[in-house]
Amino acid sequence: MLAFTVAALTRTVTQAALSALVFFVLALFYSSAVALVPNYVASAFARSSGQAFKGWLVLAAALFIVPWQYAQRRIIQSAGVLLCAGVLIVLMDVATPYGTLLEKQFPLSNSAHPAPLALAVLPPPPRVSNPSGPFPQPLADTAVLKIPLRVSGIAQNSVIATKAMLVFVQGPAGFQWRSHWIPQWLFLWPDSTWSAVQFNLKRSLYDQIKSSPVRLQISIALTKHIESSPREIVLPEGSFPVFGDGYCWPGSSYFPSLTCRTAVHQPGFIASALVTGGSCSEDPKPSATPSELGHQFSPTGGHGFLNPVQTFVINVQPPNVTWQPPLPHLCPGTTLHLATPVAAGQSRLIIEADQIKLEDYALDSRTGQVAYDMRAIATLH
Repeated sequence: MLAFTVAALTRTVTQAALSALVFFVLALFYSSAVALVPNYVASAFARSSGQAFKGWLVLAAALFIVPWQYAQRRIIQSAGVLLCAGVLIVLMDVATPYGTLLEKQFPLSNSAHPAPLALAVLPPPPRVSNPSGPFPQPLADTAVLKIPLRVSGIAQNSVIATKAMLVFVQGPAGFQWRSHWIPQWLFLWPDSTWSAVQFNLKRSLYDQIKSSPVRLQISIALTKHIESSPREIVLPEGSFPVFGDGYCWPGSSYFPSLTCRTAVHQPGFIASALVTGGSCSEDPKPSATPSELGHQFSPTGGHGFLNPVQTFVINVQPPNVTWQPPLPHLCPGTTLHLATPVAAGQSRLIIEADQIKLEDYALDSRTGQVAYDMRAIATLH
C-alpha cells in the first residue's frame, strides 16, 4: 500500500526510490525517538483503541491519496495529507499514557482477586571469586542489578508469563528512584522454585546507595495461561504427526529439542518433558529425575509471509542446566506433554524487600557477570 501511495506522488522511478529512501530514514528516526517516550515499551501489550486507530489512519490516508492524486493530480495537497497523517500518528504515540493503560489492563491483585502465584525477594547467595555465566556486558555508566525471587503457588496445568516490571528504590536521606515500565519476559511453571529479574540503574545513583540498606519495591505485570486440549506423545525414533497437519522430529544433539513443521500457521503450545542426562545411545539409558523436567511456552503462533511452511523448534530445556556433561537430551520413549495455551487473566503483583543492599545483587563491573552463583539460589528457599 505504501509503494502505491509513493508511486502516485512521484513522476519517475528515481523520484519514487528517493522518496522511499527518505521514508526509510524518517522511520528509523521515528523508531529511535519514540523509544524515549516514558513507558512506551508498554505499548507492546497495553491494548488501546489508539493502536487500532493508527492502523486504520494509515490505510485510510493511502486509500484516499491514490485515487485523489490520479483524478486531480494535486501532488502538494496529497503529500500534505500524507504528512498530516504521519504527524498525527507521532502525536498519538507521544501523548498516549501507556503506563496508565497497562495498570488498568493489569489490575493489582488483592484478596478478592488473588495473584496466580507468590513471589518474594531472596537473600543473595554467597559471592564467588570468579563469576561465570552467560550474562550481559555492563555499560560504563550503568549498574546492572539481578534480583533472585522465590516462586511458589502456581496451579498445575498452567504457566505464568511476566510482561513488564516497575521498580521503586527508597534509601536514606530521602533518596527515591522510580523506573518506567521495563520489559521483563519470564515463564514460570508449577515446579518453578526461583527465578530472577534484572534492571539497570545509573552508575552515579547506584554509587550513592549501593552499600546502604534500602527498600525495594517491584511491581510485575503478568498473564496466566492454562492448558487446553492436553495430550501425551511417546516420542518415536523418527518423525511423528502433531498439530493437526504438522509433524516433528528429533532436533539438535546439544539440546533437548524437536524440530517441527506446520502449514501456513505456527501454533501456540505448552510443552513439558522429563529429559535425559547423557547420550540417548547409552545402555542402559540414564534415568530422568523431577529436577530434569523441562518446559517451553509459545503463547501465539505466526504466519509465513511468503513461505507457506512454518518451521520452528520445541526446546524443553531444564531451568538449571549447567552446560556441562552430561547434557540433557530428548530420547525415544520419552513422554512429551503438549497442550494449547489459553489466556486466563492478567494482573499485577507487588514485591517488597526492606533493608537490602544493592551491591549484593550487582553484576561484576569488570566482567559483566553476576558476582554470586545463581545455582546456589536453589539452596536458599
